[in-house]
Amino acid sequence: MKILLSLLILLGLASCKTLENVKKGFETTADSVSNSSIGSLDSSTRTIPGVSIGGESWNSYPAATDDPEQANQLLVLDSNAPETTFYFNDKKIAVGSFDVRVRIDSSQSYAITAHPKGYIAKEEFIKPPYNANVPLKFTFMLGDKTKRKKRR
Repeated sequence: MKILLSLLILLGLASCKTLENVKKGFETTADSVSNSSIGSLDSSTRTIPGVSIGGESWNSYPAATDDPEQANQLLVLDSNAPETTFYFNDKKIAVGSFDVRVRIDSSQSYAITAHPKGYIAKEEFIKPPYNANVPLKFTFMLGDKTKRKKRR
């Protein structure tokens, strides 16, 4: 009985030590990400660390602003439904599903609506500051479908 009790105590101490190490690792990772330049967009060169965006490729992305020159940041949109139409402030900007890139003005707020064929539309409101490495995701489920097939 004493041996079993000793083993349980040792296992408890070992798991506490493991949790401490996991917590330390998470804090170190979180600090290194918050202190890095990941997610920042240099408006003079229009680059995201690790991604080259310049010249024609930058202009190939649709702009969600009235003045395309004000679009100084890239926003990535994802939808799990095919042929999703994305609207920014009620203006149709892009159609796609995964990794849809749109240029935005980093000082503006937006109402973004995602409306795939056969589903109800979903809306998100975003405001600065924006993180270029975090996509805005829209998830559509079976209950979101507008037309259902009849079972026989």
